[in-house]
Amino acid sequence: MYRKRRHGKSDEPLQLTAALTSAFALTLFVVHPWVIGPLRYNNITAVKLGFFIAVFSLYALAMIVCLAIKLPRRRVRIRELRLRAITFAAAVYIALMLISALGSGNVRESFFGASARNEGLLVRSAYAITAVLIALFYVPKKRDLLALCICAAAVSAYGILEFFGFDPLRLLPRDYFARYGGQVMHVAAMSNIDVYSTYASMALCAGIVMAARERGKARIAYLICGVITAATLALCGVWSGLFGIAASLGSLMPWIVFRKPARRAVAVWYGAIAAAGISGCIVIASMAGKSGNLLLADIAALLRGELRDTFGSRRGLIWKRAWALWREKPLFGWGPDGFRGAYLNRWGVFSGDGRYAIFDKAHNEYLQTIVDIGAAGAAAYIVLLSCAIRAGFRAVREESAALAALAATICFAAQGIFNISSPFAHPAAWALIGMCASSAGAIGKKNENIHIGDECNG
Repeated sequence: MYRKRRHGKSDEPLQLTAALTSAFALTLFVVHPWVIGPLRYNNITAVKLGFFIAVFSLYALAMIVCLAIKLPRRRVRIRELRLRAITFAAAVYIALMLISALGSGNVRESFFGASARNEGLLVRSAYAITAVLIALFYVPKKRDLLALCICAAAVSAYGILEFFGFDPLRLLPRDYFARYGGQVMHVAAMSNIDVYSTYASMALCAGIVMAARERGKARIAYLICGVITAATLALCGVWSGLFGIAASLGSLMPWIVFRKPARRAVAVWYGAIAAAGISGCIVIASMAGKSGNLLLADIAALLRGELRDTFGSRRGLIWKRAWALWREKPLFGWGPDGFRGAYLNRWGVFSGDGRYAIFDKAHNEYLQTIVDIGAAGAAAYIVLLSCAIRAGFRAVREESAALAALAATICFAAQGIFNISSPFAHPAAWALIGMCASSAGAIGKKNENIHIGDECNG
């Protein structure tokens, strides 16, 4: 029987919404990464994005039917004040994107997205709604996180095969290995190593947390998946992923090691991190003009107040130009996914150093957002992420799955300084953000009358 509410009616409709939400999250974790289309630039996201839109539309329609027809005629309370906050933040974020799109001068592109990436108003709204619905109707389950880690390990293992010249599923163009030579990695399931790094780093953070908290066979499974994923990340050498992992695990280490750390221990840990970070910055800054390593030299220059064009594989150049674009339209921006058109109209394609490249993203999630939808929309986006993280921190002492989802969300937020928004990795990322927020509701609802996501009693 299903657990009863006090007025004696069954919770079956609410159980159905929880089951639908769990199935939706699992689809994004397990199936979506392996939906692969042609790796041609102009339509590289078409198949994967089409799959996400189809699955999201079916899920949203099913949820509307359940909530409109099957639930009793009474207002369903949003379980926690923190969940009201993330719902309100998402609504404001979507509203500001709509205002930006209508005032952009290119409404069609703002709604449907620019060529190749296709992350306009509709897709970004779907991301935010995904996080909110998962936050409201889903409680993180360990099995779903294990499925995420296994899928990430499978994608990573295929990347390792690519590195050694094998492509058994024929995902890459036929002349790929002849064109690039031996020991190269594309990670075709994620389109490129930067996007793969965003995806795999989140899964690795979640897996490390679960391996530390779990026992027996589950721990072994998480460890195996973690080793495979970490090995592939190391072969890729994308340092933005390492930055996200360090930020996530560093900020959560007291809760990973001790389930309920004392406040003094947390304060000491954060103090030690701050001291180590300041010391490291001083040491690196002193290397300005002395280090033969380009990355260290660029970081040293940045710490001294100089952003070089070469910083982060030309990110410095893109960031300077992105900032110039934002200053032209500071409040509501160029419209969702408007960065590509504004950048190419102004500077065209990059052909320096004998290379041809189209910079259609700012390579910084926050700069991309502020250029696209302005300062108001970027503030709403940051508040949305902050609400999810704050909700996750409220539950870290109670649930291992909550801590794992929080670790993945912090990793995503930290990587946002360097990463590329893409329909390849972001659907799973926004599902994890929703799981992070839902964990607070899961703890808070234990004493409520409505038990969303409870298991059936025998």
